[in-house]
Amino acid sequence: MNARARELLAQLDVTFDVDTPVKHLGVSERQAIEVARALAIDARVLVLDEPTSALSGIEVIRLFDLVGRLKQRGVAVLFVTHFLDEIMKFSDDLTVLRSGRHVVTNPTETFTPETIVRAMIGTKLESFFPKQEAEIGGPVLSVRGLSGAGFVADVDFEVRTGEILGFFGLVGAGRSEIAGMLFGIIRPDAGTITLGGEQIQLRSPRQAIRQGISLVPEDRHKQGLVLPFSIRANETLPVLGTLSGLLGRIDGAREETVARDYAQRMRVVASGVEQAAGTLSGGNQQKVLLAKWLMPNPRLLVLDEPTRGIDVGAKSEIHRAISQLATTGMSIIMISDDAEELIGMADRILVFRGGRITASFDRGTFDREKILLAAAHEVPIGATGNKASTR
Repeated sequence: MNARARELLAQLDVTFDVDTPVKHLGVSERQAIEVARALAIDARVLVLDEPTSALSGIEVIRLFDLVGRLKQRGVAVLFVTHFLDEIMKFSDDLTVLRSGRHVVTNPTETFTPETIVRAMIGTKLESFFPKQEAEIGGPVLSVRGLSGAGFVADVDFEVRTGEILGFFGLVGAGRSEIAGMLFGIIRPDAGTITLGGEQIQLRSPRQAIRQGISLVPEDRHKQGLVLPFSIRANETLPVLGTLSGLLGRIDGAREETVARDYAQRMRVVASGVEQAAGTLSGGNQQKVLLAKWLMPNPRLLVLDEPTRGIDVGAKSEIHRAISQLATTGMSIIMISDDAEELIGMADRILVFRGGRITASFDRGTFDREKILLAAAHEVPIGATGNKASTR
């Protein structure tokens, strides 16, 4: 068995000990094992359902290299994804489904990203990022010299009322670590955080919530939702104190009313607020998670990869909700590794690399190539070729 396993992995040019417990392997290595299993049974058809949603760029390339080898062996591959660049780059033919119905099937070369989106959501590409103009006011959050988490160093920035501030960077750039510092999960080694003109020290998420900061975490399954709990129970977790009486007894009728209101505002598709969160689609789970962290009525909302792993229609609805929140004066930090998403939604974009800000772009100067270069290149590149102001 070991010899056969080594032989299968060697065909995929993957080298790790076949006795290694799978729980110790990375996501891309686990997927290589699944591909090897398909080889072991001489599969004629391989179905890959959202295989790249949790992979980095290098791991995606490695996966498609494996898929290419299977194609050469005559294996037919059905690749399910919502990443348009992967569709355009790697597929031969494309079928678009919408609401459980077939829309169109054609060779991929006959499509453009715009025509794919139009087929998927029944509208034009501009509706994919329904950005509304918001009145941007004075600073709500000011961060100076923030350092910590072992590699984040000397980070300065401000977020203003009604502003969507984008954080862009590659994996390990330090964006999520900064979000953790703002929510009291990670204690900074140095620096100051000023909220509403008052310098604060955040030692716990409880303190952050009381100060008016909410964080929608990156991993909705491990960090965001209690999947066996109902929509109602998940949404009201941060505000149970305000829904209970003197003896700590929760007002069930009031809780249900509030939960239903937020679920409707976020357009959660479910049988009702008592449906378990774990039975919802990824997009609806993300809507519940966003509703949960809007419940405390924050002044600052930090969104860490708010649309990762969800379908195009749900993305559009979440983008619309984020844009509407900004029009109410809420300050928003939006973290994403999708440059197009930030270009479509943000008022300013800060680019991070190695725990530092390498560039800042205002909305009128967004340039995808420069943004990507600033994230991947050691030399700071701003809108004018220099490191730009983060204010």
